[in-house]
Formats: sequence, structure tokens, C-alpha cells
Amino acid sequence: MDGTDILNKLRQIHTTKSDEGRWFGVNALGDGVADMLELFVWEPEIVRLNVLTASTEAACTILSVDQTIRNP
Repeated sequence: MDGTDILNKLRQIHTTKSDEGRWFGVNALGDGVADMLELFVWEPEIVRLNVLTASTEAACTILSVDQTIRNP
């Protein structure tokens, strides 16, 4: 799967199909771009918030460990 090719196809679909194009995404199993609504692939908002929270906590932990090691 060529990432640049997939990204270009996805951008093209998002710009040409106004309301229908917003449901298109990367289909990793089918190697291409597909309508995620038809494939029943939904990402709830709570999942996005959990990802952002976990990544922020991980970054803060890494930074605090780095600061602890440097300080005498």
C-alpha cells in the first residue's frame, strides 16, 4: 500500500464529493480508500479524547523523567 497514493485519493474524494466524501477513509484490510460508513467503521468521540489524554500524559511523564535525571 503506497501511502502517498492513498492520501492523494482520499484528498480527491474529500474535495469532489461534498457530503458523501466525508465518510471515506483508509481501508487497511482492503488496501485502498473506502466508505467507512458502509463498512460500519466508526470512531466515537470518547475514543479520540482518550487517545489525546493518554498521549499527553505519556509526554508529560517522559518530560518529567528527563528533568528528574538532569537535576542533582
